[in-house]
Amino acid sequence: KVMSLIIKPRRKLAIVTTTVLQVNFFLVPHLKALHEEFEVTLILNNDFPDLLASLDLPVKTHFVNIQRKVSPVKDLITLFQLILYFRRHRFDMIHSVNPKAGLLAMLAAWLVRTPVRAHIFQGEVWANKTGVWRFILRNLDRLVSFCATHLTVVSHSERQVLINEKIISASKSRVLAHGSIGGVDLDKFKPEPAIRKKLRAQHGYAPDKVVFMYLGRLTREKGLEELARAFSEIAVSHPQVCLHLVGPDEDDILDLYKPLLHQYPSRVRVLPFSKQPNVDLQVADVLMLPSHREGFGVVVIEAAALGVPSIGSRIYGISDALLEGVTGLMFSARSSVELAKTMTQMLNPTLRHRLGHAARQRVEIEFDQKLVLSAFVEYHHTLLKGVK
Repeated sequence: KVMSLIIKPRRKLAIVTTTVLQVNFFLVPHLKALHEEFEVTLILNNDFPDLLASLDLPVKTHFVNIQRKVSPVKDLITLFQLILYFRRHRFDMIHSVNPKAGLLAMLAAWLVRTPVRAHIFQGEVWANKTGVWRFILRNLDRLVSFCATHLTVVSHSERQVLINEKIISASKSRVLAHGSIGGVDLDKFKPEPAIRKKLRAQHGYAPDKVVFMYLGRLTREKGLEELARAFSEIAVSHPQVCLHLVGPDEDDILDLYKPLLHQYPSRVRVLPFSKQPNVDLQVADVLMLPSHREGFGVVVIEAAALGVPSIGSRIYGISDALLEGVTGLMFSARSSVELAKTMTQMLNPTLRHRLGHAARQRVEIEFDQKLVLSAFVEYHHTLLKGVK
């Protein structure tokens, strides 16, 4: 008998996003896990080539100019490029991350009839808009939902808002595991007392100082104006309070903070983007996320893995990452007065310890990266099962 071995080709999967920063912050473990099962192509801007090279990803890359902001002419050119690329490579599945990437990728994939078209909702651009812009952006999200065959949402509260707003349907959408985009690598994010002591000494933070830290994109929609005003309100009467910001400045936030940097040169730091959030977070006593909109708030559970409690605005998304009164405290979004009062509460070391301990326990049970990534890979297998 002549025996033949038929090797089934690996499914072709494309992940589409806008910036290398998104990959660095969220997608590296996803890409590595998917690479074990599928032939993966990453499609994105080449906006930080050195950073992308340093990630040493095991997947193919293809660069397109996906603008974060609305740019009709450039967006149409990018859409046409994606249509040609998708038609040429005939992917089994296109999976988009980020609102603009979702709009262009899902529309292009629908036009070329890619069998499986999936998008991740992780915060809505229209959430803080009013008038015509809100109407336009909401309907663009509806277009994404229409073009996609499957949808995931990074938190249960965000999914419910999207269903209530008739952006998505309950039958077409789901939250993987307990939410978040990728959970937390508990081997990487863990308390490191020696590193903490060294970093705090380098920044001039004495052991008695209470460091409130923000880590992420430096933009006004993250509530950094309110954070500056809240710090100003409590800084004089509480000399132990320090403010530590780390991230890429996308909105001239450094100019906003110059008065504070001048007035409190030893207590306020605004530092550029770092590739090691697990190290940077060691400095913190309290993690700050005063955002106006958020799909989930991954940095909250990353800080929690270090035993650091958080203060977050009381909005959907953050309410999934932070359990109010259990793993952190919350305040009304955009209220610097309420934020200042909440920060003052966190000066109590007993409260910080209790909240931080509970935060670490919750992450271990619900947001271990192994759990979330397993659900993510299984989700792709399930969607591709019926594709011929």
